[in-house]
Amino acid sequence: MVGEADDMATALLLAARLAPDLIVVDGRLPSLETETVGALRAVAPGAAVAVVVAFGERDLIRTAFEAGANGVLRRPFLATQVEAALRDIAPSG
Repeated sequence: MVGEADDMATALLLAARLAPDLIVVDGRLPSLETETVGALRAVAPGAAVAVVVAFGERDLIRTAFEAGANGVLRRPFLATQVEAALRDIAPSG
């Protein structure tokens, strides 16, 4: 199943309801904070979490990993790069 959220409150509700294998969060999403990745992992413990960041957003990249993200996707990117990155980040199975 696929869900789409415009804010973190909705993302948390969808993650709990859908129990996804992978959650991709845009680093520019309103209300994205360090605690958010941990909260997503808490409501969907089997999910890998990837945060989309711009190439030069070093602080956000560090914050994402410190918060427990499994990986980041750096913009700009090609579809083939996204596919390869998500394959590396997502849980196998």
